[in-house]
Amino acid sequence: MAIVSLNKAIDMHCHSGPALFVRKGDAREISLKAREAGMRAIVFKEHHIDTSDRAYYINQEFSRLFPDEDPNKFQAFGSIALNYYQGGLNPFAVQASLKNGGKLVYMPVMHSAYHASVFGSTGTYGIKSMSTGEKGMPGLSIVDENDALRPEVAEIVQLVKDYDAILGTAHISPKEHRILVNYAGGQNVPIIVTHAFFLPGVDIDFYVEMSQAGAYIELAAVMAFPMAIHQAEGITLKQSIDLIRAVGPEKCILSTDAGQPFNPWPHDALYLYAQLIHEIGITTDELHSMMVENPHKLLKLKA
Repeated sequence: MAIVSLNKAIDMHCHSGPALFVRKGDAREISLKAREAGMRAIVFKEHHIDTSDRAYYINQEFSRLFPDEDPNKFQAFGSIALNYYQGGLNPFAVQASLKNGGKLVYMPVMHSAYHASVFGSTGTYGIKSMSTGEKGMPGLSIVDENDALRPEVAEIVQLVKDYDAILGTAHISPKEHRILVNYAGGQNVPIIVTHAFFLPGVDIDFYVEMSQAGAYIELAAVMAFPMAIHQAEGITLKQSIDLIRAVGPEKCILSTDAGQPFNPWPHDALYLYAQLIHEIGITTDELHSMMVENPHKLLKLKA
């Protein structure tokens, strides 16, 4: 057993201010802490705004703060989540984000129809710091009444492919996951199944199916922390181990989904979760695969 290292680790899913939800810190604070911890990169995600701009400015500022260091020591990357704030399933917003350097495109999150079925409404998580009050809006679905992928979603997948980026499933339903993952796999577009065990009622076999169809499975640290257990099903440490063993570390990613005021700082969340699962069986080589090698591969960075 060893003390887990964050050296060259990448957090593919991190929240930061400014945001309409309350955040633990802004993108600069979170990036500085991650850099000091030895991490290689962060991909910022927000529900209400494209984060490609904040990633650009973080990288520019760090080049000025640390002029004698390799600019690739630490990098921030942006993403876009296709909630109503971005026009929903909006190819124009996706293209703008990707042209601006965005690396990850998420399907609808808190405005998905499935999210509304889990939390009782779009626009809320049922807790004080993560609700903006726009409840009652119709939920977004990526498929039509015949379960066919909507044409605008197919266009978005093509944009992700054209710009060599990554898809994230976000808060769509298990049925929508199957449709999107299989379609993306047929288009050779990399896709991440977001925060495993957020989806109530699915088991490990579902995630094995998704990985066999070509998806990476994201194990997000905060899903094992108290608020996620309160909000939804969350993920236990045993489920974490069982999922990694069933899917294989070569198809898993450890990220955080952190940045909320009730969770640790993102770099601490990543360390804590990694150390916990290491204590009960996951090897340092397997952690390296999930925190370093696989995210580097997805972002096309040298490990």
